[in-house]
Amino acid sequence: MVAHPPDDHSSTVTVTFDGKGNVEGKVNDERIVQGKYKSEGDRIELLDQTGPMACAAGQNGTYTRKVDWKKVVVTVIKDECEARVNALTTFAWTMK
Repeated sequence: MVAHPPDDHSSTVTVTFDGKGNVEGKVNDERIVQGKYKSEGDRIELLDQTGPMACAAGQNGTYTRKVDWKKVVVTVIKDECEARVNALTTFAWTMK
């Protein structure tokens, strides 16, 4: 998924799911978070592990995602990590 933060259109944020349970977040090709994910249907669970923007240990996030053409809409179900909720639910994500 790719997005540009609403307040900084010069930055590019990417979230990459490798299909093997690993997820990585980058800003302008610099890794800011790396972790694990589980996906079932339209539901995804995220667990950050490392990186300067990683959420605190044990703060799993659960979301739904809907892909409509190339647009991705992410909706929080439960997450205590405010920064992750903000990034995933307010950025305009597209499939890359």
